[in-house]
Amino acid sequence: MYFVAFLVSLALFIVGYMLLESAPFVGFLVSISSLVFWYVATVGRAHDFGKSWRYLLLPSSIVWLFFTEGDRGDNLYGPDPRMPVVADDK
Repeated sequence: MYFVAFLVSLALFIVGYMLLESAPFVGFLVSISSLVFWYVATVGRAHDFGKSWRYLLLPSSIVWLFFTEGDRGDNLYGPDPRMPVVADDK
């Protein structure tokens, strides 16, 4: 899922870059919004490992997020998104 968010962000950034010549303000807004989208997705991915946003200050950590599985089970930032939710029948 993180890889898909990265590709969408990259595509938006490229579109924003191409718009800079014809519509500079719109191109700037699209480029900045793509970077914000990518950063939010990256922070969410870091939370899968139980890490805070400060972990992303290490440049190698961003590459590591592509190739490593997150924590199994719950962590400080919430439940494991891959675990099925079991409904309580009361």
